[in-house]
Amino acid sequence: MWFKNLQLYRLAPDWGMTLPALDEALAKNPLPGCGGLDRQSLGWVSPRDDDQLVYAANGQWLICLGVEEKLLPASVVNQ
Repeated sequence: MWFKNLQLYRLAPDWGMTLPALDEALAKNPLPGCGGLDRQSLGWVSPRDDDQLVYAANGQWLICLGVEEKLLPASVVNQ
């Protein structure tokens, strides 16, 4: 996976969130996909090809916010 927009954050050591708790919190807002009248939808997606929403390696946690946009043809926009 290649990043289109990468933002890094350093959290305080006493942040207190555990990996399973963060995974559970993110699972409450998955990427739903665009509905009939929605132009854009946001939600959390897995950074890898598995079902986990948080990937942990070497003390680092990776999470991914997914964005789905509905693209309209130019002819529809011109109307």
